[in-house]
This record gives sequence, C-alpha cells and structure tokens, in this order.
Amino acid sequence: MKHPLLEGLGDNYPVYLEQHHDHVLRKVDELWDTPEIDDYLSDLLIDKRGGRKGFSPEATQALMATSNSPTYGQSNSPRQDG
Repeated sequence: MKHPLLEGLGDNYPVYLEQHHDHVLRKVDELWDTPEIDDYLSDLLIDKRGGRKGFSPEATQALMATSNSPTYGQSNSPRQDG
C-alpha cells in the first residue's frame, strides 16, 4: 500500500483507486483527517459542472466505500509531513 494513513480502511482500502487513479488517492490521503475531505469526496462523486464522463463503476464504488469507512475523516496515526 502506497498510502499508509489509509491502511485503517482494512478491506475497504481503495486498491482500484491506487492502481488507476493514484492522483485522486494522494489527495484523499492529504485531506483524510481534515474538514476538507467531505467536500473533496462529494465533488468527485457529484458532477456539479455538467457533462463530465465521471468515474468507472469500480472507482465510484471504491470512493463510496472509502467515505463510508468507520475511520473516514479521522487519522489512525499521527500525520508526518515532510
């Protein structure tokens, strides 16, 4: 797993996102324990600009499982930037 902060997701770890949309998962990792995570995930799942293709069903399912995780929005380990 490239994103240790998200390991607390266990079986809900978004492997598909890591493999196909790692830039999205990097941003999720960055925002995981911040208030901004809600808006970010919402913006990914809901097209507010119109006419966008959207994510594949697999990516959408991974995003939804991530946002439904019991550890969503709370860090399981101290953030160590740098």
